[in-house]
Amino acid sequence: MKKINVFIILLALAFIAGRSFSGGSYLQLSLYDDSDFFVTLDDLAYTDAGNIVEFDDLQPGEHNLIVAKSSLTDQSKTDVIYQGKIKIPAGLNIYAVIDEYNAFTIYKKVPVEKGRCKSDCGYYRYIGKKNNPDIHEHHENDNSNPECRNVVMSDKDFKAFKKSIGNMNFENTNVTITEGMLDQNTVSTKQLAELLTFFTFESNKLDIAKYAYTHTCDKKNYYLLYNSFNFDSSVEELKNYISGK
Repeated sequence: MKKINVFIILLALAFIAGRSFSGGSYLQLSLYDDSDFFVTLDDLAYTDAGNIVEFDDLQPGEHNLIVAKSSLTDQSKTDVIYQGKIKIPAGLNIYAVIDEYNAFTIYKKVPVEKGRCKSDCGYYRYIGKKNNPDIHEHHENDNSNPECRNVVMSDKDFKAFKKSIGNMNFENTNVTITEGMLDQNTVSTKQLAELLTFFTFESNKLDIAKYAYTHTCDKKNYYLLYNSFNFDSSVEELKNYISGK
């Protein structure tokens, strides 16, 4: 009898584990250049185009995916840029793109229990949600760069931070506060350029620009900060600092 009870318990645990493993996943898909596309997943085909699409509660395993764009020669027709099977793992929020080589590429996997990354509703046009534009919380942060998508500091938090340093009279205090904020957040070069306008002294601007480099999502755009400085020597010092990273 004892052996039977142990067997039943093990069987129940295996069943629970199997249910957990086979949990539905979420897929967010866009194109590498954020252009509009049409999509079909298995038997679900959307007739409206957009630059991002979401699928909820996908069962793990293989799914048929077709992605098409409006034809360059005839806007009434579409050209298929991807058609094939994709493999969806269980219990994950999956973020993927059709890359520049027309391949399906997953760039982020997050356990379902950790929640989803929110996208900027003002910039993205969600396929299949044309009649419900407010389905996502609206953020006006700089999500236009693929490197910054879903990681950059939200517009709401950024505005609150600017207000906090704008109320401070001592610039050295603002430097300390800004460095503390950067330790906890990722910013874009666009946001950083705006922050530098709160500082008068060239040395403080330079210190912030150096400190922020490892906390910036689109480092390739760091040259946009050069106009924030009054002296060429500051620009050269920043360039030398970046080249050493």
